[in-house]
Amino acid sequence: MSSSASSKISMTPGKSDFLPAPTPGQSPSFFSTAAERLPGQPSTSNPASTPSKMADINIDPEGDITLAVPHSLEGSTVKAIAYFRVNSQILCIASPVFRAMLSKTSSFKEATSLAKRDPSSEPTEVQLLDDNPKALAIILRAIHLQSDWVPDSPTTEQLYEIAILCDKYDMRQSLEQWLRNWIPQRESEASTNPHKWLFISIAFGRKRILSDVSRSIILNYTPGTSGLFGGLFGGTVFDPHVPQFYVDEIRKRWETAIQSILTHIEKLLCEYGAPITPTPFVFGANDQLKCQLTSHKPELCDTFMLGQLIKEFKQIGAYPASATFRERSVKAITTLLSSLKFPDEIIFQKPIECCKTPHFQQIGSSSLWGAPPQQSTIKCVNCNKIKQEPPNHAKCSPKKRLITGVNHIIAKIQGLEYREGAGKRAVTELRPPATGTDLWDCITYKDKVESKEER
Repeated sequence: MSSSASSKISMTPGKSDFLPAPTPGQSPSFFSTAAERLPGQPSTSNPASTPSKMADINIDPEGDITLAVPHSLEGSTVKAIAYFRVNSQILCIASPVFRAMLSKTSSFKEATSLAKRDPSSEPTEVQLLDDNPKALAIILRAIHLQSDWVPDSPTTEQLYEIAILCDKYDMRQSLEQWLRNWIPQRESEASTNPHKWLFISIAFGRKRILSDVSRSIILNYTPGTSGLFGGLFGGTVFDPHVPQFYVDEIRKRWETAIQSILTHIEKLLCEYGAPITPTPFVFGANDQLKCQLTSHKPELCDTFMLGQLIKEFKQIGAYPASATFRERSVKAITTLLSSLKFPDEIIFQKPIECCKTPHFQQIGSSSLWGAPPQQSTIKCVNCNKIKQEPPNHAKCSPKKRLITGVNHIIAKIQGLEYREGAGKRAVTELRPPATGTDLWDCITYKDKVESKEER
């Protein structure tokens, strides 16, 4: 950095939903103003954070603005600062946030300082706090069309850091051509790191990935438990950059799914005649017997299944629904319900008695060559009585119907929809083309109005 005088502005962009209003008679800073210092020298307002390392990156050697990014070197406590000399007009085209701050029509201090700058003087300096210099370097190289300096395949962690700045400065549209190459190479990793990819998909406007990862989070979401002095402990922790709208929507859909499962459990008990008060979602008990062996003690079968259901539900806290059960994830509840146990053999009557010395033999199992086998029977060779096993009511178990209903509820859970502009501080002025627009033939001509000179 040169030691000659220059304009210096410090700003700490945060996730804000509004632009600060100018103060009458003054040119307020878009963010915050730092103490004046010589170019190339760190701020002295906090001696403990004085950088001991610095780097100059001339992305545009004739640029009119320098972005100063203080940070700690990766993997150490060494303080450093990186200076990026860039073109303010390119920043304004690429980012509505920088356009609001630096454009000629802006009344903010950064724009005022830039407008007063002499072309032969040092560039105006703006300090960006909390930005990742490596991610910022890639973004600045990309928008300044320095493709050789832009990686072809950034890692998920690098994409995440780029996404933070892309969201912060509203630059998705400017990076779109790069994103079309970057995202497909890494999206297979979304299932193993859904929370990071939830934010990446939001910041980069990837609707399908957002739907997939948010659905996974809904299925695994847990709210945590309330602490003694307030706050929640445990439970799902979201990335701090994810807009609250998406967090609230995930919790809402989790609550809907849990309530649907509890309603399904109550309805199943009602169908077996459980003495419970139906919820508004349950349409009363079904008087039809559920036993599949209607000619073999169906009332006793239904009574047994009801008792077994209540016993199993009570063991896992599903009926009556405990607070612990209600705070489980959808996947955890599904696993618990799948673990319900019903006997493999449920018999309500004694086998038919034979003679005192029964000797059973299979009869009629053989067949002539080429002919279909005959139906075989088992008879006692002593008294000629056919052996009859008592009917097994295990096939009447309601577990299959329970799990089928739960799976149907899970299948109806949908991921989140992308919400344009959620969490943004500024509205993009340059709108994308409408669907179906011919991007080659998209120039609109109007009748020319003659000027006074032409007349």
